[in-house]
Amino acid sequence: MELTNEDKASLMQFETVQTKENKEKELDQINFDKVQLKDLGLKKDEYRRVPVPRHRFTPLKQNWDSILKTLVDHMKLQVRMNVRKRAIELKTSPATADIGAIQKAADFLKAFMLGFQM
Repeated sequence: MELTNEDKASLMQFETVQTKENKEKELDQINFDKVQLKDLGLKKDEYRRVPVPRHRFTPLKQNWDSILKTLVDHMKLQVRMNVRKRAIELKTSPATADIGAIQKAADFLKAFMLGFQM
């Protein structure tokens, strides 16, 4: 069965065809901002605890200032070292703007505990 010109035209309206017009439309797409904590209306603080192995205490002490500066100044997180539990504890603060900041910080610390250099 052969398609008529009307059928072909109706099918072309539903299919995506790479034309000059489509490429220009892709460039005009809307860019959304990152999701902020205040946009979600969440007031609950998030906590994370990253354990510190015994063999990483010395490198942690040597790099503590730079780690602390990165997490507090750039990520706007509250950070403390719990010596009894041998872990670094992270907490979001009202100043934390990025919703994924605590996860990024936890991943950063886990990588450091595995032996990656800063």
